[in-house]
Amino acid sequence: MSLIKYPSGEPEKNDPQSLNSFSVTPIQGFLTPGTPTLEWYQTLWENLPYICFVTDAKGMIAAVNQFGANLIGYSQQELISKSIFNIFYLKDGEELKTDFILPRELNSTVPITTALGEGHIICQDRSILSVKAIAQVLPILSVVNIKEEVELAIINCQLPLILLAFENLYFPSLEPESNSNNKSLRYNNTVSEPGKNPNIDSLKMAQEAFERKINLFTTGPVTIFRWLLTEKWPVQYVSPNVIQFSYQASDFISGKLLYADIVHPDDLPRVAAEVKDYLESGVISFEQNYRIIKGDGIARWIYDFTSVARSSNGEISHCDGYVLDVTESKLAQIALRQQAERERLVGQIQARIRSSLDLEAILNTAVAEVRQFLQTDRVIIFRFRPDWSGDVVVESVSKESLAILNTNIYDPCFEETYIGQYREGRIKAIEDIYNAGLSQCHIDLLSRCQVKANLVVPIIHSDQIVKNSPSLFSVVHGGSKTKNNLWGLLIAHHCADTRKWEPWETELLKQLATQIAIAIEQSQLYQQLEAANRELQNLAALDGLTKIANRRRFDEVLNQEWERLMVERIQLSLILCDIDCFKAFNDTYGHQAGDTCLQQVAMALRDACQAILQENICLVARYGGEEFAVILPNIDIENVIAVAEEIRHQINSLAILHEQSCAGKYLTLSLGVASTDVANGLPETLIEAADRALYDAKSQGRDRVVARKKI
Repeated sequence: MSLIKYPSGEPEKNDPQSLNSFSVTPIQGFLTPGTPTLEWYQTLWENLPYICFVTDAKGMIAAVNQFGANLIGYSQQELISKSIFNIFYLKDGEELKTDFILPRELNSTVPITTALGEGHIICQDRSILSVKAIAQVLPILSVVNIKEEVELAIINCQLPLILLAFENLYFPSLEPESNSNNKSLRYNNTVSEPGKNPNIDSLKMAQEAFERKINLFTTGPVTIFRWLLTEKWPVQYVSPNVIQFSYQASDFISGKLLYADIVHPDDLPRVAAEVKDYLESGVISFEQNYRIIKGDGIARWIYDFTSVARSSNGEISHCDGYVLDVTESKLAQIALRQQAERERLVGQIQARIRSSLDLEAILNTAVAEVRQFLQTDRVIIFRFRPDWSGDVVVESVSKESLAILNTNIYDPCFEETYIGQYREGRIKAIEDIYNAGLSQCHIDLLSRCQVKANLVVPIIHSDQIVKNSPSLFSVVHGGSKTKNNLWGLLIAHHCADTRKWEPWETELLKQLATQIAIAIEQSQLYQQLEAANRELQNLAALDGLTKIANRRRFDEVLNQEWERLMVERIQLSLILCDIDCFKAFNDTYGHQAGDTCLQQVAMALRDACQAILQENICLVARYGGEEFAVILPNIDIENVIAVAEEIRHQINSLAILHEQSCAGKYLTLSLGVASTDVANGLPETLIEAADRALYDAKSQGRDRVVARKKI
């Protein structure tokens, strides 16, 4: 780019007033070997955190950086061609003019460097900035000579520039006076007239601030790299404070180190892909976060703001990266993200426990998600037996690792060494099984399972659950109850290599072990409740004396089968049975003998049905008093009659003495059979048909079966 900028057209030869602005290089202390091109300095010039002026020989402003112009409230064009002396507070301006002009020998070619010291600039809004000025002066030059001198000065770093570092110590208000056109400036409640020094008791801080700002560029936290888009990104320039990453600037400038060499190898593919995408999209700047490896081998997270420099035809010439170490912030973000992920995972498992009673599904999902979250090879739930052997009852395992689900494991060293510790809630994180002081038998056990590192967390029941509920193992797997509150272990296995377990990983497994214990306890309580409900249902559905279905259960099943008959083309049959002359039996032998008789008849009915029907389903019920009923769905009438005959035969074989029977010497049954394949009317239709058949059996002499094949 041109060193001298003109508003339009070309300058008139030897016309110093045609000079508007030109690029500037920083002071000598900012340079390192491998000084970059002038465009680089133009970028730095515009954004240096100081007010930077370039003047001609008479003190007229030829250039001002954008940062400085913005700070004092002017545009760059408004300041160009103004006198530098008029920018300063009156007295400071006179002193600067004296230092700037009077000592200078007009014909000298040797630059004169002076320092103004503390001074004050009047901003466009009339506020005051306290500054310290450093002036570097050249003799009067023509435009052509200036161009030549500037080119020389860029190389030798001796540009005619004035750097003003500032502290904004005053925020005055303007108060018009009623009897004067003059305006006064108020500083900290003290009014000062223009042309006089304000109260500047605290302005000694300005010098310290100036020095801080100078040091910021060379020793501050932001390291600046200029790198090229060739292989591995060679560095053209790096600021001296690269020493904070344990590198020397000369290592990069000499080519000993390339920028890609310091990017963490795990992050480099992503960083390179992002850079490629950004540059192809045509952006002028972009941001990235990644890790670099310091010279001492320590990894650090950095924030990188990259500015892309393009030529007039759009080609990329280089990139300038502003790199800031953000490790502490990044690690805090990672920790928060990990915490959020842990809370999400634990919350999901809690939600499943609340919404589902399928313990097996809950535990399988839990270990699968934990393995994925920890990026490990195997996660298992291990259930203890009473002898402290145990079984792997739940497992999630990678394709490359050995599956050990349902394996029974016995470690003879375990009870002696670890039981007491795990009962107390001990968590064991082993980074390397061969260097953790484990007993040889325990090492052998882990090595057989291909384990190189593991993390073990106990699953502990509450005492109340242990006392009052069966174990999951006994319910699901047929084992016996363990007589302690150490139910099992939640274990993460790392098989590919050794592994250092982080504290958050231990905390995650600890939280999940608690949730798993809750899920197991909830399942056990539910199984208890289910058993109790079944018992209640049995009590509600069974006849208390005979222990077969009662009349209520008979009505429920008959209605269900009748509804089924309305939809499906099946055969539905019913047998009604009545003990012959049972009142006389009670009167002769007493009610206790009568109850025993009813129990014997009920068992005979059930045995007869099982003998004939085998796998077919039927319901044997006490219909009322000495009456019994059998519901037989989807069985043809011939088999139903065979069942009835078998029932009659079973009763006869009991040979229960009944001397007062009107049908013989022993207890007998009369049976009525009815069957239908069409649900005409209500279920009572079938009952009435079977009852009429039963009446016919009794009227024909008892101890017989009468059937109505169709109704």
